[in-house]
Amino acid sequence: MRQGKERNAKRVVLSVIALLITVAFVTPQQGFGQEDSPKGCTLATLKGQYLFDASGYNIVNSIATPKAVVEFLTFKGDGNLSSLGTVSLGGTIHSGVSDSGIYTVNKDCTGTLTFTKSGFTFDIFIAASGSRFHMIETVTNTVLAGEVQRVAR
Repeated sequence: MRQGKERNAKRVVLSVIALLITVAFVTPQQGFGQEDSPKGCTLATLKGQYLFDASGYNIVNSIATPKAVVEFLTFKGDGNLSSLGTVSLGGTIHSGVSDSGIYTVNKDCTGTLTFTKSGFTFDIFIAASGSRFHMIETVTNTVLAGEVQRVAR
């Protein structure tokens, strides 16, 4: 009789564990770009001053040269932006680096950045609130990615 109770208790415990595992896999997960609103994004989603920092590499003749960037990005809400920052390239510091550019934003909260002077391009992945986004450089032979946070409207 005691073995039967133990067997039933084990079955109940195993059933609960199986149910929890099933629920964990079936529970819908929200994507980064959709975290705040199902309405999607527009150019106006990015407006204000943002702080970007990242590190990575430029690759020339199969040699990786480290780089790091810290900059303010100012988005005007209409597809235009400006930047001011400091860059370390192979240990050489460049302060007061400024540029301007354009950006696109798709309804699914993805988009692009293109800087005018430098020619650097990035893919961006935006929180629907516009409070932050991630960007990754899309220039061949470069590795640079980071998170961008709004610091002022």
